[in-house]
Amino acid sequence: MNELSKYSVDLQQQMIDRLRRDFPEILNINGEIDFEILRTLLNSRAVLQDDDMRFGFNWPQKMEAMKLAQSVTTATIRPNKAKSVNWDETGNIYVEGDNLETLKVLQRSYAGKIKLIYLDPPYNTGHDFVYQDDFEDSVDNYLKQTGQIDEEGRPYKTNTEEGGRFHTNWLNMMYPRLRLARNFLTDDGVLFISIGERELNNLTFMLNEIFGENNFVSQISLITGANQSGDGVNIQKNLEYILVYAKDANELHLNKIDPVDETLRNLNDAPTPLSTRLDMGYSIYYNPGTEEIIPVMDYDKSLVGTNDEELVYTDDSGLISRGFVPIRPGKRNGELHRWRWGFDTFKERLDEVVITNTKNGYKASFKQTGFSSPKNYWNYTVGTKQVKELFGGKQYFDYPKNTKLLEYIIKLATNQDSLVMDFFSGSGTTADALMRVNESDLGQRRFIMVQLPEKTPDGSKALEDGYATIPQIAQKRIRLAADQLSYGDRGFKVFELDSTNIQSWEAKEAGPEQGFLSFSANNIVEGRTDDDVLFEVMVKKGLDLALPVRKVDVDGGVIFDVAMGALFVISGNGVNRFVSETIVKKRDDYSARGLLVTSNVVFVDEAFISTEDKLNAIARLKDAGFDDDEIESI
Repeated sequence: MNELSKYSVDLQQQMIDRLRRDFPEILNINGEIDFEILRTLLNSRAVLQDDDMRFGFNWPQKMEAMKLAQSVTTATIRPNKAKSVNWDETGNIYVEGDNLETLKVLQRSYAGKIKLIYLDPPYNTGHDFVYQDDFEDSVDNYLKQTGQIDEEGRPYKTNTEEGGRFHTNWLNMMYPRLRLARNFLTDDGVLFISIGERELNNLTFMLNEIFGENNFVSQISLITGANQSGDGVNIQKNLEYILVYAKDANELHLNKIDPVDETLRNLNDAPTPLSTRLDMGYSIYYNPGTEEIIPVMDYDKSLVGTNDEELVYTDDSGLISRGFVPIRPGKRNGELHRWRWGFDTFKERLDEVVITNTKNGYKASFKQTGFSSPKNYWNYTVGTKQVKELFGGKQYFDYPKNTKLLEYIIKLATNQDSLVMDFFSGSGTTADALMRVNESDLGQRRFIMVQLPEKTPDGSKALEDGYATIPQIAQKRIRLAADQLSYGDRGFKVFELDSTNIQSWEAKEAGPEQGFLSFSANNIVEGRTDDDVLFEVMVKKGLDLALPVRKVDVDGGVIFDVAMGALFVISGNGVNRFVSETIVKKRDDYSARGLLVTSNVVFVDEAFISTEDKLNAIARLKDAGFDDDEIESI
């Protein structure tokens, strides 16, 4: 029993504990808060030079990478229904775009909602493409590097050791993405990230800083079966690694899915002597003729400290006269030992007990059943063969992850209705595996995949077959995998990262307050559609992109009804004041059916035929009970 504290609540300590939980990277090597780093995280305008960094894990431009993770974006994602599968029904999301900007765009909608993040980033072998972040203007930099603004070559640069910034480039790429990744996890969420030996230590230091060393779960050795030969090979590299970090290790509960070894286990295989658990030294009386088993408390607990078995135990003469033989825990390291089970548990699990006759006498064992926690070494080859079979024998990826590996991780780390994210999604293995796990246990898991639209190499088989980018191959792979299945959500919505649809929200003008829908003007970017605006509003409002949307045609425009009245978005070019009547009627209908908790309305200003019509529509909504903060315009 703990002593009741005489002090009142320590509010200062509560704040410190909250900072340590939410910003683990502010802790220095001694576990103390570094307020200079905290100041930088909370103020994007703070000036903290790399030379000011304290002892710890540092590299050139680290502070820029930290500030990049904190910076806001005006980017958006635009729907591409032509690339999608089963758009109206699916809850799966596939985004083509730079993962850093995409994570920022999705932050409001999915922060704290992802149960599992799996990542297979570039291993930085000297042949990998590493995205070159621009610390000034991320979305413009993305558009340039992916060839959407100019035609200056391919979107990436190979990160060679001759470049002089080999590790720095990789660390600058990884830090802000992993910093944002932590925000997406549920409190009981977990990150699994694959890595090779070259950046293993750097990645471990980085994740210890971002997640907190206390949330490290495991370093798993992955035996890949790779075989290297040649005069230049001193030691073969047959291992890759998977680092596992929890959002909060105290909340993490991985599923036990490995069946236990069904071999017999000694019942006296207890970790401590009888003196620590005095009720667990009973005798097991066994009749070899009838195979009857009877447990008996036939010992003096007060004498256990003597460690003299003859003195402590008294044979049950009645049972012995009937042919029973006493079996006892014996001694270990000179002390009387005990059984693994208590007396009542033994009686309840009597059917599991097996008595065997050995050269040292009879021995009590039990049959192991159930499931055990995973080991920290796994054996999975690469998934090249699996992907080739999907594509009819054609090989488009050299070393895709094994689908069975991802199925195992998903079973281990998720529930049947979990959200899973992979923002280095590559060949699409995570999406493939998730659909297969859903079919195996009738689950409703959903995925969010993000992949940079990396161009396939000149002269490659993929390019010859018409696949210009990695997402094109991955999306085809997901379709082919879905065709092999018969259960669950086998579709996906495709979105593409782009600059904002709203002219007045351009990055040059936006500050930290960006995202609040309080602008007015005819400011929709030319060429953007009503659907583009709808989904930008949804992510700015923090809504799940999988929510159902009904399109209601009205005079001069359209109403998008999101999630049965949770959000109404009005767009078009000739809408009149009576659009408000349609909204009020729908809201009241949903409310009467008990389907509505809250409702918001967003107008596109230029949708109205006149300013007077817009003002009259707003007035009607207020009369019907909408609050000022529930009516917004762009």
